[in-house]
Amino acid sequence: DANTLDDYEEGTWTPAFEGSVSGSGSNTSYGAWYTKIGRVVHFYCYIVCTDLGDITGNLYVTGLPFTVHATGGYQTVNFCAATDMAITAGESLTGFCVINDDAFAVQIWNSTAGCGYIPHAEFTDDGAFIATGTYFTAG
Repeated sequence: DANTLDDYEEGTWTPAFEGSVSGSGSNTSYGAWYTKIGRVVHFYCYIVCTDLGDITGNLYVTGLPFTVHATGGYQTVNFCAATDMAITAGESLTGFCVINDDAFAVQIWNSTAGCGYIPHAEFTDDGAFIATGTYFTAG
């Protein structure tokens, strides 16, 4: 039967910071869990950046437990807390899952410019956030 639940999995994953151009940073994870039901993956992470390292370009978090599907990509990542960043009042974090990858992009939103990638300069050492999201896998 097409409606029979035949794939359920729970586990942990290991988030890491990377730049869209190059480089990687160091972080401490205070928890990164997922639940996969069929092709749908729900994830959570609490990450503190300990060193931005040699990151250049836009900030990505890699290590999602499954690759994001090409035709089901760009699902929203929700940030319920963020601290110790070089952003100003009226700005907040947002993001999306990157298609054909195991990553999500970290973006910044403000009322004047709208939404765009957060440059690594605005995400500082000791910057931290809690993020959740849902995305589809390829199979």
